Amino acid sequence: MMERYHVDLEQAARVEAKALHALEQVAQSWDLQHESYAELLSWAAKVHEIGLDIAHYHYHKHGAYLIEHSDLAGFSREDQQMLALLVRGHRRNIPKDKFAEFGDEGIKLIRLCVLLRFAILFHHIRGTQEMPRVTLRADGPNLDAEFPKGWLENNQLTQADFALEAEWLTRVGIVFSVR
Repeated sequence: MMERYHVDLEQAARVEAKALHALEQVAQSWDLQHESYAELLSWAAKVHEIGLDIAHYHYHKHGAYLIEHSDLAGFSREDQQMLALLVRGHRRNIPKDKFAEFGDEGIKLIRLCVLLRFAILFHHIRGTQEMPRVTLRADGPNLDAEFPKGWLENNQLTQADFALEAEWLTRVGIVFSVR
């Protein structure tokens, strides 16, 4: 699927690595230790941009549609729905009602989506430049990202992006703080 829809493999690998590193940091506090969560997050990071091959406008929705309605060997119907939901929610508004359809699991899926969004936003520059080491801490609905001292002040566009992201996340009950 990645090849068919011309995914930027290097960007996908950067996002995947950051998303999985973020998961490692918060897995215990957000009850995401089961390996299936890492697998789902990994796949979402790899294919989150497939919709770009259709159109740039609403590409996250196009990608979700492709995932949900394609025959994907090795994925159950439910796996595909969860993967499509993560791809759909990786930018702009998170469809809280769709996550709620998964019951208690929906909260965990929202949290995975938040980690995916963090990784994508972190690598929005799409370059290979040295990126700072960020420490994530989670406690209930709270997610704190700690950057090295002075980094955010020297990267004000990224700081503004994270401030906007905090606003998006409040809509799904996540309190995101960056310092």
